[in-house]
Amino acid sequence: MKVAFQGIVGAYSEAAAYKMLGSNITVQGIEDSHEVVNQVIERKCDYGILPVENSIVGLVDINIDLFIYQNIKIIGEVYLQIDHCLYGLKGSSLDKLKFALSHPIALGQCKDFLVKHQIKTMPFYDTAGSCQEILERNDPSIGAIAGPNALKHFNLDLLQSNIQSVKNNFTRFLLFTRLDEKTSLDLENSEKVVYKTSISFRLAHKPSALLTCLQNFAKQQLNLTKIQSRPNPHNPFTYYFFIDFIGKELDQNVQECLKELLQCCEDLKVIGSYPQSQFKIS
Repeated sequence: MKVAFQGIVGAYSEAAAYKMLGSNITVQGIEDSHEVVNQVIERKCDYGILPVENSIVGLVDINIDLFIYQNIKIIGEVYLQIDHCLYGLKGSSLDKLKFALSHPIALGQCKDFLVKHQIKTMPFYDTAGSCQEILERNDPSIGAIAGPNALKHFNLDLLQSNIQSVKNNFTRFLLFTRLDEKTSLDLENSEKVVYKTSISFRLAHKPSALLTCLQNFAKQQLNLTKIQSRPNPHNPFTYYFFIDFIGKELDQNVQECLKELLQCCEDLKVIGSYPQSQFKIS
């Protein structure tokens, strides 16, 4: 089983893949999220995994758009608790650091710590990639912010762990495959599993269009867990809606809801129906 993820070894996405699928997989780090999707569509990888939402900063919009527009479907989700760690070159120390290199979101989540220690930020495309970068720069005044898994892959010193401002920090990852693939996750006691379904659709510009669609969920007693609008790049100032709700696609009330949605929206796509994951606040 080969799984593509965005980033390099030591990235949070790699840790999410192992948490969901276990250690008996082969992972392939890809720099760009769009290329992660291409690897799956072109059958170079069996699955892909991408972050779509963080409990502090919200949606990863660029990845949500990939699920709306690309021929992929969600087959699973996992929540990963984020523990930002500060790394330095061997022999370095916190008081020697002047700069911290990492993904902009990670830098923002660690702002209070960095300000306190008078460390300036240096944005980089990837958290684990920043570890590789400071090794190549070989400058003891530059540190990197990445996850705890990075320590297994890079010859660096851990200077401080858990440096994010908000300690209960989770990222939601979605596991996906090709839209025409019939695979699913094998689950024990599947009759007891709670399912979540993700869909997207476009609305016509007319009064109460969104309300009319949402009433179908209430009618079928379906609990919405997310609703997000995304701009339609092909038609300026029109929007797609990305919705998660509790229910399995094959359930009768979900089928009825989807049937009714077809009457009031356009381009309806069932992006996936998959086991709902849980997260625990430590």
